[in-house]
Amino acid sequence: IPRLMRGPHAAEAVLCAGAIGGREGFVSLQRHLYATQPDWRFLRDIGPFVRRAAAEAGLNPVDFDECISRDAMAPLIASDLRLGVSLGASGTPTIVLMAPGASERSDLFSGTEPLSRYEEALAHTTSPN
Repeated sequence: IPRLMRGPHAAEAVLCAGAIGGREGFVSLQRHLYATQPDWRFLRDIGPFVRRAAAEAGLNPVDFDECISRDAMAPLIASDLRLGVSLGASGTPTIVLMAPGASERSDLFSGTEPLSRYEEALAHTTSPN
């Protein structure tokens, strides 16, 4: 989300954590960065913050630094950003519903919504025409 100034940097860190530490590395760093967002979201350089968090998550610091310095995840992040924009994503979370076999979205939710709204959209998306 562009309004989260360091969001792409955090995404890169989490994806590198997953590449190095598998699901456990990904989830550990993702949860940590989500919980500490107020501490890093406006930092000029979040590098030291994410490196420290990655080390605390038990990730190999040399491998982590190499992944970050090579911008290994940049193409994936750019692709995800383009997809989000094309679908109309404007917040986190964004949930896109598509009927089975559909080529266009059925519904889109950005931010929080009441459970009844999801249930209504799911019933409409899955009901036969």
